[in-house]
Amino acid sequence: MILPSESAPGRLVIYKGGSDDPPTTGVITRVSPRRVFVRLGSRPYSMAVDPAELDFIARRRGDRVPRPHG
Repeated sequence: MILPSESAPGRLVIYKGGSDDPPTTGVITRVSPRRVFVRLGSRPYSMAVDPAELDFIARRRGDRVPRPHG
């Protein structure tokens, strides 16, 4: 889970929407008080998602990149 206040446009994230859906990578495009807007995969538009469904791929340069399980 990420907090909207620490979400910055351009950050890479992993979206874990449904329990049956595989994780999808995306890019944060905008942040609002309750939702984070993310462009997922190759979609040309952003989706409003709950921050609880997102994890940063890497927080800082040099951090390990978690790989999705599945």
